[in-house]
Amino acid sequence: MKIIIDVIKNLETSLLQSSTRQSAESLNQLLADDFIEFGVSGKIYHKKDILALLPKEQHSNEIILFDFEMKQLCDDVVHATYKTKQQEKIVLRSSIWKNNTKHGWKMCFHQGTKVQIDSA
Repeated sequence: MKIIIDVIKNLETSLLQSSTRQSAESLNQLLADDFIEFGVSGKIYHKKDILALLPKEQHSNEIILFDFEMKQLCDDVVHATYKTKQQEKIVLRSSIWKNNTKHGWKMCFHQGTKVQIDSA
């Protein structure tokens, strides 16, 4: 299980790096064909949307991943949850990954939810 946690965390981390986000080829390898995302904006994205949008995205600030946890749902499916921070914006993230022996781990689902930061 520890090995799988490390693999998934590394895959999630790679998806936060601008070099991966700007490469349609890299994204295509990591996302399942039936991938769906419920974005922070409330919009629903499919793989073709991500392949068209992310490579054009301008990322000047580092995205930091923290509080990573993972649960194995069955032999070849895991659910990862974590938080990201980019400048002062914190987002709760949830992903489902499926392992296909021919193609390796592919992200099937992702959701991001912006955390409201109270200024008390």
